Amino acid sequence: MNAYRLCHDTLLKEKYNEGIALAKVRFETTEKEHRLLEQEQALLLATETQRRRAIQRNAFIGLAAVLLLVALLLYRSMRNRQRLAQKEKELHSKQVDQLLAQQELKSINAMLEGQENERDRMGKDLHDRLGSMLGGIKANMSALEDRVEAMREDQQYQKVNRLLDQAVGELRQISHDMAAATLSRFGLEKALKDLRDTLHISGRMHVELKAFGLDQRLERSVETRSIASCKNW
Repeated sequence: MNAYRLCHDTLLKEKYNEGIALAKVRFETTEKEHRLLEQEQALLLATETQRRRAIQRNAFIGLAAVLLLVALLLYRSMRNRQRLAQKEKELHSKQVDQLLAQQELKSINAMLEGQENERDRMGKDLHDRLGSMLGGIKANMSALEDRVEAMREDQQYQKVNRLLDQAVGELRQISHDMAAATLSRFGLEKALKDLRDTLHISGRMHVELKAFGLDQRLERSVETRSIASCKNW
């Protein structure tokens, strides 16, 4: 009987120990599974966090690139507008300068044309009025040479003769000054024509002028020497 109980107790104890061992194994297995599950969840969470951070980083980089591109385009557009505005300003300034230069040139041409018209009018008046008058006086005095022979010693006659010579000299000087201006602006041919008219006015001689090869202006020194030679001839 005692042996039976001892055997029975031994079996119960072994079953109890096996149950405890089995429970311990199950507990440890459950713990391992729980830890593995927690590790998997932690890994999944870390992976998801990294994925979200990567998405956010890529989105930030993309947004920064877009903003940089927009800023670059705006800068280039602003620079182009500034350059265009500067070119338009320079073009406007150039056009204004050209208009002012054209207006100034027109004013100068109008003034020179007016001076030339006045010079022509004065020359015509000198030739038609004073020149004809002086020429007539000279002709009349020449016709009266025999009759005024006895008056040559008279002071009044000498005074009149001197005044007449002075008038002819003044007329010649005026024509000379006008010829210099004509030479400077219009060239040798026009100046020679004026010199011819001056000689006609003075009554000294009749000159016929024929000019060849003077379509183009000569050098200033050549024109000056030529007109001076004609005056001193």
